[in-house]
Amino acid sequence: MNKTMVICSIERFPNHNSEDRLEFQPGVNVIVGPPNSGKTKWLQFIDYLLGDDKNPEEALGKDIYDKYESAKMVIDLGGTEHIIERRWKEAGSRTKVIVDDKLMSSQDAGHFFMESLGIPILHYPQGNPYGPRTWPELSWRSLLRHVYRRQGFWSDFADRQPESEQHACLLQFVGLAEHLFSNKYGDLVSKEKKISELTIAKDQFMQNLQEISSDLLEEKSMSVGLTPESIKKVMCQIQAQIDEMQKKRQNVLRELANKTSVGSQNDRPVMFDQLSKKLVDLNSQQEKSKTLLQNTLDRLAEIEKYRDLIVSELERLNRTKVASKVLSELKVTHCPACDQEIQKKSSEQNVCYVCGQMTPLVKTEDNKRLEFEVEQLEGEIKETEQLTASLQQEVDQLKIQNAQIAKELERINRLLQPVQTAAAQILPPEISILDMETGRFEERLQQLRRVEKSLNRRDKLNEQIQKIQNDITQLEVQVTEQHSQLNFEKASDDFADGMNSYLNTIRESNPSSWTLGSPVAFHMGKSGFKATIAREKWSAKLGGTLTLYFIIAYHYALMSLVSKPGYHYPGLLILDFPPELEDGSSVADKENFVLEPFLKLQESLKPTKTQVIAMGSSFKDLPAASRIEFKKVWGE
Repeated sequence: MNKTMVICSIERFPNHNSEDRLEFQPGVNVIVGPPNSGKTKWLQFIDYLLGDDKNPEEALGKDIYDKYESAKMVIDLGGTEHIIERRWKEAGSRTKVIVDDKLMSSQDAGHFFMESLGIPILHYPQGNPYGPRTWPELSWRSLLRHVYRRQGFWSDFADRQPESEQHACLLQFVGLAEHLFSNKYGDLVSKEKKISELTIAKDQFMQNLQEISSDLLEEKSMSVGLTPESIKKVMCQIQAQIDEMQKKRQNVLRELANKTSVGSQNDRPVMFDQLSKKLVDLNSQQEKSKTLLQNTLDRLAEIEKYRDLIVSELERLNRTKVASKVLSELKVTHCPACDQEIQKKSSEQNVCYVCGQMTPLVKTEDNKRLEFEVEQLEGEIKETEQLTASLQQEVDQLKIQNAQIAKELERINRLLQPVQTAAAQILPPEISILDMETGRFEERLQQLRRVEKSLNRRDKLNEQIQKIQNDITQLEVQVTEQHSQLNFEKASDDFADGMNSYLNTIRESNPSSWTLGSPVAFHMGKSGFKATIAREKWSAKLGGTLTLYFIIAYHYALMSLVSKPGYHYPGLLILDFPPELEDGSSVADKENFVLEPFLKLQESLKPTKTQVIAMGSSFKDLPAASRIEFKKVWGE
């Protein structure tokens, strides 16, 4: 059986005087009275209690906000009564909905209503499912736009509501939205959008890389497009050129050695070889010493940080010891029931002077545990202090060692400087030219390596796309299976039958009411819905009075869904009739017969509780409806 919502009563509490109260019954309820008698204001209170998230001044009007301080409504949700309140002048409750004394945000209250009615909470696409906008939640307030027909909004199914949102609400009422807009479908759309984003990012990346590379490299073999093969080919060519330069350099140096050598290789100064070898050794030692120093400094910082944590924990335990000692000495001085001072009746140490029962011996396990933890932490602090001192000593020694190595390197460089200066004077210019050319080729080689590394990002993007594509393949099978079970035709026929049944009924009781002979055709699909009459859009076909009948037929069709399994309409309809229609005709002479079909429908839906609350000026000759009449006009 579908769960429904029925309003039992509503109260509003003024700043002074007694509260105002209305009581409603299941079935059709009519509220009548002259203009400005406050009928619509009551509906605004109902709307506000049902989770309106606007400011109370805006939702109720400044005059009502000033006059009243709170409102309360008793509603039946699926056979269980709940109390809904709004207290806009109470601190902390101004924007909250109070459900059974529990404060909730408007969104949480909407979730409560939907869950109580068995309406699933879901997200829907606004327009194109694959568009850039995220899927918003189909809220309770969106659904309520199809339940509460305001006085000034009688020209559309839900005025000022986008068609995509109207479509989602309709599918929710007919039980299709939860299957069409399922989590799997949302995941599928999200992943397909992600693939599109990654593909665009990859294309943009390759375009930027091509433009940058063409400016930097100027390689003819890559003028059309970057490929791994073309990059490797160019890198091999450049490496060959570097090798050739190195061979030329070695040949030049060999010729120079032959020209300048006198006697054998043994005539070369022994001191030069020794200093060169020592220079290499010292550079290696310096590098190792710097690395060891940095590692030791990192270890020292880590130990000091650990010690700070231990000290903080020790301070916390010491505060706990002091607090436990202070709190343990607190005694009960007054009775918690009557607040009278307690007189000690027993002198025995192990007898409670409040209740007279034996008390257990004082337990010291907790204190012993604290003492043990404190001792452990103090021991760890000592260990960290010792380790810190040892590391600091090692740091000082390494700094001295580094200083000594640097000083020795400076001395050897001074000794070698005359030899280096003399060598520079006798070196031929070809050496410098070859070194410059080699450096230029090596720089191009490094640029190519960087481009090759950047090009590898394309492969990573391809891996991401392929992984998502595999997920999409699985989701498509599941979503296709879900969507194949959606029966849009049945839902559309049920809805069209409901509207045409209403129009048949009012035409039977008043032949001059619905003057069109063609039935209403209603079609719902995955991407939208449409209602037509004689194959024309209903809004272009109908005038003011016929639009009124058509809109009420729409609400009648919604109400008729209550009896059908799997549908989610809450079984509540609130109609605030306008005094006049767009064509200037009065509504008063139409009020009775437009509600009569609902009286018959309510009988056919029993034992399920449903409710219609209609505001109008007269509603005469409706004995089967519960009647509330207002006579006083505001301002008189």
